[in-house]
Amino acid sequence: AGGVGLILCQWAKHLGATVIGTVGSEEKARLVRANGCDHPVLYRAVDFVAAVKALAPEGVAAVFDGVGKDTFVASLDCVRPFGMLVNYGNASGHVPPLDLILLSKKGSLAVSRPGFSHFIADRKSYVAACDALFDLVRRGVLKIAIGRRYALRDHGGEALLRRVDAAWSVAVGLALVDNVRAADFQARAMLDALDAGDPKRLARGFAMAACFSSAERGSRK
Repeated sequence: AGGVGLILCQWAKHLGATVIGTVGSEEKARLVRANGCDHPVLYRAVDFVAAVKALAPEGVAAVFDGVGKDTFVASLDCVRPFGMLVNYGNASGHVPPLDLILLSKKGSLAVSRPGFSHFIADRKSYVAACDALFDLVRRGVLKIAIGRRYALRDHGGEALLRRVDAAWSVAVGLALVDNVRAADFQARAMLDALDAGDPKRLARGFAMAACFSSAERGSRK
């Protein structure tokens, strides 16, 4: 029921898939159902593997797992032979080491762990992906929920921009000296900003995450 999950539900439904989604509450079940999920499953209340198998006895073609440690291994039992399990997040912790023989035993399965930085490394591919995404948004296929809006004029816009400039300088220096990994810092910056609930810190978090991405890419050239 998070941002990526809601987009996945809508996009998969647009492509003609029957969508089964695991959620943690009835409120989230209503939310994902409104965004294209055919069968919400309350994974804390029921055995989600059994629930999926009841809906798709042969298993599903693909699982997209954003939870990680608590659901990844069990999700292998949800996939049909020759299907794929994609882990894109670690909300409950990192996925434990995987014994590859399990993929053979459970149906000649494939596993993928995409990394965002690889998808934006080539500008041509990056632009094509953005075009595909925003075309669906413009056409109303994907509806993006905007939880909150901030006007810079209401929050000291000029002072905020000065802080962003300062953050850029600091971030570039740290990334070059310490070789900080952009993906790790982005996660920390976003969580810190969102937890604070402060619009200035939220904007600064986005700026710092962008700084570290750019700085790290520059340090590798």
